[in-house]
Amino acid sequence: MSISLAGILCQGLPTSLVVTGCPAGGLVQWSNGQTGSPLVVKVGSSATVLTGSCSSGSCNLTSGSVELRPRPVSPASITSFLTDESACPVRLVGRGQGSSFVVTGPGGYVFSNVYQQGGNYNLDGMTAKQPGVYTLTVTNSNECGPGEPVRQQLSVNRNCP
Repeated sequence: MSISLAGILCQGLPTSLVVTGCPAGGLVQWSNGQTGSPLVVKVGSSATVLTGSCSSGSCNLTSGSVELRPRPVSPASITSFLTDESACPVRLVGRGQGSSFVVTGPGGYVFSNVYQQGGNYNLDGMTAKQPGVYTLTVTNSNECGPGEPVRQQLSVNRNCP
């Protein structure tokens, strides 16, 4: 008997466990008390092992187990977020690890870069004309969704016409 997963293991989302090798008429019993194949389960926040056994009549034919371990999202990080106020407009430069980079600031300022895969990226080409606080928010995502965002702020003092 073998157990296969149908889907990605994401915390809080359902996935299916499918048993092969149990003869027709055999009963699949799971260590969580449920029966049948496929078995739909929600993945928790930590690893869980489920064991399934196949029985037919009074014979326990075979068993197998599978570990349900949620796929983690790599943490996002900000390596640097700096300003160069030597000229107008003021230049903002950032670097970080993630898949989504968003800079917000005064007057509805928004600059964003979104990548299909998380990685180390440089943020260049951002300029600011208004003084105030600018915030860089970096998030990393995978098939299971976004992880926890990280933020860093900086102040721009120069007012550019």
